[in-house]
Amino acid sequence: MDKWESPYTEAGKTNKLFSFKVPGIYLIREKSSKEIIYIGMSKSNAYKALYRHFQVWNDRQYRVVYQDRDKYEVRVILISYQEAIILERKLIKKYKPRDNREFYEYKEENTMVPEMEECPY
Repeated sequence: MDKWESPYTEAGKTNKLFSFKVPGIYLIREKSSKEIIYIGMSKSNAYKALYRHFQVWNDRQYRVVYQDRDKYEVRVILISYQEAIILERKLIKKYKPRDNREFYEYKEENTMVPEMEECPY
């Protein structure tokens, strides 16, 4: 996804196929306020990881779950796992999403990921 989109179609189907096994990061924001409320990453399947946040789970593992799918927009950025680790931290530090359990203290490292001020996301 190159832009913000609804996670589901009007028919209730996922907006994009999530069978792509590609690493990356994903962002979830409220449609009404445009506030980014969650940023996550996956080392193997960014789409599948994103859609887990819109499913109900009956186990004891902590997960942020968004049940009213129509209130949210999502964006997926497909990049390498190494870049995803760095970019996720930078974006969490920049946007401070309310639903991320911890905010990262980021120590600058030599990387191909743009500096915070130059980050286009």
